[in-house]
Amino acid sequence: MLSRLPEEPAINARFHSEQGRIKIIHVGAGAAGLITAYKACKMLKDYELICYDKNSEVGGTWFENTSVCKKRARSRYPGVGCDVPSHSYTFGFEPNAEWDGFYANGDQIQKYFLDFCEKHNLRQFMRLETTVLGASWLDEEGEWPEIESINKYKGSLVHTAQWNSDINWHGKRVAVIGSGASGVQITPQLVEGAKSFTLFSRSGQWITPPAGMQDIRVIPDSEHSAHPAPAGKHFYTSQEKEVMRTDPERFLQYRKGVDSAMQASFPIFLRESPFHDWAMAMMRDMIKKRIGPGRPDLEELFIPTFSPGCRRNTFPNVYLSVAAPKFPNFYFIGGPTGNWAQGSVLATHEVQAEYALQCALKICSEDLHSLEPSQLVTSEYLDYVEAWHQSKSVWVEDCRSWVKWNGRVALWCGSMIHMLKTLRCPRWEDFVIRRRGGNMWSFLGDGRTEREVLHAEGQKVDLAPWMRNEDSAWTVDI
Repeated sequence: MLSRLPEEPAINARFHSEQGRIKIIHVGAGAAGLITAYKACKMLKDYELICYDKNSEVGGTWFENTSVCKKRARSRYPGVGCDVPSHSYTFGFEPNAEWDGFYANGDQIQKYFLDFCEKHNLRQFMRLETTVLGASWLDEEGEWPEIESINKYKGSLVHTAQWNSDINWHGKRVAVIGSGASGVQITPQLVEGAKSFTLFSRSGQWITPPAGMQDIRVIPDSEHSAHPAPAGKHFYTSQEKEVMRTDPERFLQYRKGVDSAMQASFPIFLRESPFHDWAMAMMRDMIKKRIGPGRPDLEELFIPTFSPGCRRNTFPNVYLSVAAPKFPNFYFIGGPTGNWAQGSVLATHEVQAEYALQCALKICSEDLHSLEPSQLVTSEYLDYVEAWHQSKSVWVEDCRSWVKWNGRVALWCGSMIHMLKTLRCPRWEDFVIRRRGGNMWSFLGDGRTEREVLHAEGQKVDLAPWMRNEDSAWTVDI
């Protein structure tokens, strides 16, 4: 009986897990594109990265909705801003002492992203005014719903994402369609000066009062601290901003305090939580007081029947909000079943970018063909997401929302902190790993690590990183 002897593995002239060159394409130059470029600079060594964007400047939605631009003038819709506290709407490692107030307007947010891009030399990765039409492994379509007879309307039609600064609504009849975030922001601005104003909304919308986290002060118990106020009216004092500029530790504690208060409010989204019941009753009472007595008809119109947070597309076959079966080497930042309801998306953008780049690092250091999550694992994840929402969350209630499709909720199955913990490190056992051929252990290379190679080249490196004075973390990697 004859048998074929296995071929002797080839020994690569590379050190252990030496990175090969990898090419990364990112669609978009908004917050996700900028954090991906920044993290690639820190995590990868031999790579090519291109961030394509249809716009003429970085910033994504904030560029489209604001007037801060280097190449051409833009216009913003009145009231554009962010409903997340300004010091939470930053990358966690990149604070901004120059926010004017507790909530930032759109121009300031766009400037933050422009400054971030310039500070970290990220423009080298940007390919602007380039629209990505598709790719061989991606077939995705989307379209705006049609409004019957809208083509017969003779007045001015404008979307907040493409605002026309030449519009003058003073003394005219004005209508707004929708009561989402931009609708809530623009309505108070358009009411001023309009001859009449009409709001078309499929359902009511909870209006959140000034959050308790505004009681957290930069300078506690001081007359130099700003008092809590609604968005656009709570501005930091010059003394507070000076503390932010000159005392990093106090500034960090303030930022942590604001964000911690926001994270602690997660139970508002849990149907059986006492905090949920208290918040719903408080907001209901606030709306009643604003309407005034004797108008149950208006109360019925303005007070939603669903819980706060229920309102906030398709429900794709997605794994942990970052990847999908049958889409090898493809990753989402800000994908479906992600954190779109609590806290700042910039925190989850950062961990999702790091997740994708950890996958890229594995591909290029082990000479892999591709990574993609298995369908079985993905299906069980989606089943768990559905079961969690049905058991606990407010998002399964009877409200129309873009985060739901055919009754299924495309949000994370827990808090933002819960999501960050899950995505800190990829679970490689969940992936279908395809190799380019040869011995799977070829990434072990010639028997040396990068530390030893650098030492042989005359560089000063620690060849005994495990020797230390206490049981602290250590690594062989450079």
